[in-house]
Amino acid sequence: MANDTYGAVKFIDNRSPMAQISYFNRAYALQAHSVVFVEGKVRANSELDPHLDRDQDLSVSKYVDNVLVPAINSGQVADGSRGPFDDRKHRVYGFSLRRMGNMVEPVFVARTAPSTYQDFKAELEAESDPNRGRAYFEALKERARRSLTNEFGFHSCIGGVGGLVFSKSGTAYVGTRAEGNDVAGLADAVSSHMPFFGYDPRKIDLKLALLKAVQRERGVLAGDIVATEFLGAGGDKFRGDFDFVWNIFTSLPDDHFTGDAWKQYAGKKHAQTRLVAVRSIEDAEKMLCTDQLPDGTETQGMHYTLEHALRNLYDNDFKSR
Repeated sequence: MANDTYGAVKFIDNRSPMAQISYFNRAYALQAHSVVFVEGKVRANSELDPHLDRDQDLSVSKYVDNVLVPAINSGQVADGSRGPFDDRKHRVYGFSLRRMGNMVEPVFVARTAPSTYQDFKAELEAESDPNRGRAYFEALKERARRSLTNEFGFHSCIGGVGGLVFSKSGTAYVGTRAEGNDVAGLADAVSSHMPFFGYDPRKIDLKLALLKAVQRERGVLAGDIVATEFLGAGGDKFRGDFDFVWNIFTSLPDDHFTGDAWKQYAGKKHAQTRLVAVRSIEDAEKMLCTDQLPDGTETQGMHYTLEHALRNLYDNDFKSR
């Protein structure tokens, strides 16, 4: 059910003369022409002397040369050259709504820098550690407010993509994260870290990242998608990781999702093993209030991607297409 770890992504700074925006939800997502990524800073090292925080070199080039490349060469981090996995991820933080250049319509500007899956995994482990937990992240945020310019300066802030996938009849399908996946047992929609697009932020392609995610987790191909609607972004307000979220409307019949057809194109390691129908706003609201899927299946809570999607649904989303 809805939990106190979810939070819609905040606009940490906004230097444009436009009205200040607090949360990246559906209403504000409709205002922007696109999301534009620009280079930002890497995660600060929280193990260093607190008095030296401001003196850390958080530039991308320094991090790549001195941290990332040595980790790849030693085999601690995979870059996809020796197998199917690329542990490099995109750290995404610091949103603002701006008009850039001669553009009439505003864009959402997001600062980004490289990070790794290992940084994200370490944060999951810290959260489950009884000696650290949420208090650990709150202390990091408080220290960052004092010594850095961003409250998530010590967080990995791994960015992902996801959302609710709808059948032709206007029914959405959800499941629980399968064993062997991160945050196993939580109710979820489609949710996946963005693949690594390289060190140039201009090459990040959210649409391609979303297509890969819906194929892997719902067996939906590009030709099956009728329309998408951007719902903003939501994430974990303690750890700082989050997903850009969409509604994905398809031409696929319900039996694609209720049977095994969706698994034909999905990855071998299914993020979810069984899908359940969400047919109405009422179903969505019940999920936000209980630890159950609409068919009564018990869950261990709700992942932030699904919660963000459910909180940004309209009645009209459930119409046939």
